[in-house]
Amino acid sequence: MMLTRRIKKINGIEYWYEDIPYYDKEKKQIRHKSKYLGRNVNGEPVRVRDALNSSENICPVSKPLKAYNYGELLPLQWITDELKIGEYLGDLFNGKERNMILSMVFNRIARPAAMYNLKTWYESSALFLKWPELPLKSQNISNLLSKVGDSDIPSTFRVKCSEISGQKAH
Repeated sequence: MMLTRRIKKINGIEYWYEDIPYYDKEKKQIRHKSKYLGRNVNGEPVRVRDALNSSENICPVSKPLKAYNYGELLPLQWITDELKIGEYLGDLFNGKERNMILSMVFNRIARPAAMYNLKTWYESSALFLKWPELPLKSQNISNLLSKVGDSDIPSTFRVKCSEISGQKAH
C-alpha cells in the first residue's frame, strides 16, 4: 500500500494532504486516513504555523503572542495619578515595594483574587508591561504586608493624604 499526496481546495485555498491506506478488518476493505501536510505554496506543502515563525508571509494574520488586560486598570491608574498616591507611596517605600502595593490595591478593586494568585493576575494585566518583573511571590507579599503592619506607614500615609486635601488628620 502506497502513500499518496493530493491537493484539496478549501474556500479557494489549496492544501496538501497525504492519504495513508490501511486495511479495516471489520469492513474487510481498504480505507484511507488523511494527514495534513500544509498549504500549497509554489507546488510545495508549507505548514502555516511554521511559516508564521519564519520570514515568509503566507498567512496575513498572525497569532498574538500575549494579550494584556488594560480596560479595568485605566480608571484606577488615572485616579492614582490624579491624587498623586504613587508619589506619597514613593516617599514611604522603595520603587518595587511601591509598585507591589499598587498592584495589590488594583487587584483588590478590579478583580479580587487570593494573594497566592496575584502573580497570575498581574502577568495578564497591563501592569506587567508598566512594571516588569515584580516579585509577587506569596513570601514577598507576606514580608511586605508584615512591614506595613509593624510600622507607622498607614498613619503617615493618611496624614500625607489629609494635608494635600486640606483636611485635618485626626
